[in-house]
Amino acid sequence: MHKMPVPCAAVAAAALLAAAPAPAAGAVPADAPAGAVVAAEPLPAQLRIPGADGKAFKLTYVTTDGRGRRALSTGQLLLPEGPAPAGGWPVLSWAHGTVGIGDACAPSVRGPALPERDLPYLRGWLERGYAIAASDYAGLGTEGVHAYLHGRSEAHNVVDAVKAARRYARNHLRSDEQLSGKWVAVGQSQGGGAAISTARHATAFGGRELDYRGAVGTG
Repeated sequence: MHKMPVPCAAVAAAALLAAAPAPAAGAVPADAPAGAVVAAEPLPAQLRIPGADGKAFKLTYVTTDGRGRRALSTGQLLLPEGPAPAGGWPVLSWAHGTVGIGDACAPSVRGPALPERDLPYLRGWLERGYAIAASDYAGLGTEGVHAYLHGRSEAHNVVDAVKAARRYARNHLRSDEQLSGKWVAVGQSQGGGAAISTARHATAFGGRELDYRGAVGTG
């Protein structure tokens, strides 16, 4: 589906607006499971968290959209600096707040809506030894419509971001850069609702490969 340009709810730094990449392709690979990574690249320097020196990637992964169909979402994988503890880094799946509904609004394209709030907050989790998986949500930066405030699809996106992060680490990163199955969901504003919706579905959607520990809605 072709989407008309939609202004973002908040304007990020001008440097992030200069070269927004095109949305990820809409084709979902046949038989790819939820959380399968279909594309990955280093996160551009201007989108990295200031003061956080661990590795950072943009992932495109398989998930479910607001109509219950297989779809793609983009998102970020952020790693703490240094080697992971035994068993891997625990994972915080970050559910972002409202940024808009146009593809150019996706956090992996232009950063968070309120960088002065979100970036120090997320850096604090990295400094405490949590890897961060941060979904853009299906249809926000990928083909299709972003199902704004649709809790069930956001829960799929948040859970599948953890699966994608762990699979990418397992297949492409060193043995001392792996992720634990232990994870939590934390979200702000729109993402606060997404985190609470995730709490309802996390165990069922995560299956045996994930060890869900809780959810926090910060706004």
